[in-house]
Amino acid sequence: MNEYHFLQLDRKEQSYYKKIIDAVTSGSSSVKPSPFIGSEQITKIATAVNYDHPELFYVDFRHLNFLGTPMGVIYQVNYTVKTAIRSAVSEQFERKISEILDAAVKSNLHGDYEKCRWLHNYLVRNTKYNYEALRRPDDYPDSFNAKGAILDGMAVCEGISKAFKLLCDRLGVDALIAFGTSSQENFGVDIPHAWNIVKFDSEYTHVDVTWDIGMSESSQFTRYDYFCVSDRWMTVDHAYSSFPECKTDDYSYFSKRNRFFTKGKELKAYLDAEMKRCSSTLYFKVNVASDDFPSIQTKIQDQVSRSITESINSSYFLEMAPNAKQMCFFFRIKQ
Repeated sequence: MNEYHFLQLDRKEQSYYKKIIDAVTSGSSSVKPSPFIGSEQITKIATAVNYDHPELFYVDFRHLNFLGTPMGVIYQVNYTVKTAIRSAVSEQFERKISEILDAAVKSNLHGDYEKCRWLHNYLVRNTKYNYEALRRPDDYPDSFNAKGAILDGMAVCEGISKAFKLLCDRLGVDALIAFGTSSQENFGVDIPHAWNIVKFDSEYTHVDVTWDIGMSESSQFTRYDYFCVSDRWMTVDHAYSSFPECKTDDYSYFSKRNRFFTKGKELKAYLDAEMKRCSSTLYFKVNVASDDFPSIQTKIQDQVSRSITESINSSYFLEMAPNAKQMCFFFRIKQ
C-alpha cells in the first residue's frame, strides 16, 4: 500500500495519523489530543489518512468536528455508516471487491501495467459520474468514497480515485491519489479534482479515470485520453503541485498502440491501414503546436473523410467525439 501522504507529514503528525487510524478501525468516536497538534494540523493529517486509506469508506472526512479542552484539541470522528450496520456494509463492500479481483485474476494479467489498465477499464465501464453530488454533496456522501464507485457504481472524482487506489492496493499496484484542479469541456470551468498517479518500475504516470469515464460516455467507447500520461500532457487541463514528477508517455495507450502522430503522413498511414482492416472506429492523438483547434479538427476530419472515401464505395455517416485540449480524436464510421 502506498502511503504517500503519510510520508509528507512530520514525525509528530505521523504519530497522530496512526492515532486516527487506530481510532476509526476500532470504531471510536474521538481521537485523544496530542501536544502541539491543533485543529489546522488535524485537518491536514485527516486529509492524508483520507487519501491514503480509501478502505475507510465509512468515515466522514469531509466534515471534521473538534472539541477544545485544557488537554488539547479532541478530534470527534464522524461516520457515514451507523455502528449497528457498519459490519454488514463492510462485508458487502469486501464481497464486491473480491468479485472484482477474482475477475481480474481470471483475466490472466501480466505485470502492473496490465493490472492498471484492467482496473481502469472496469471502473470506466461500471461507474457513472454523479453530477447531483456536486450540487448537493451532503445528500450523496458515498459518492465521495470508494463504496460509491465500487458498490453503488455512482461517484464523483474523489470516490472514483479512491476506488482505483483501493483496487490497485489489493492487486499490488503502486498508486496514490493526486489532487488539484481540472478544466474540461464537459464542465467548462476549473473545479477541484482528484485522480491517481501510478508507479511502474521507477516511472510515475497520471491516470484520470474520471475524465476517461466522461469521454467514454460521450463516444460509447472505452477511452484512454488520460491513461498513464506525463506531466506534459496532464498539465494541459490539470493544475497541481508537490507530486512525483511524471516524465514519460511510454505507458500511454497512444504510445503503446502507435497512435500518437506528429506528422500528417503518419496519420495517413494509420488511417489507410485501418480502412484496409475495415475498422469502424478510429481513435488517435496528434501533437500540434497550435491553439487553433477548429482549424486542426477540420484538417483532420478532411483527411479522415478522404481515407474513408478511398476505401468505401457506399455512403457513410461519421460520428465524432474529440477531446480538444488533449488533441485526442475519436471517429465512428456508420454505413
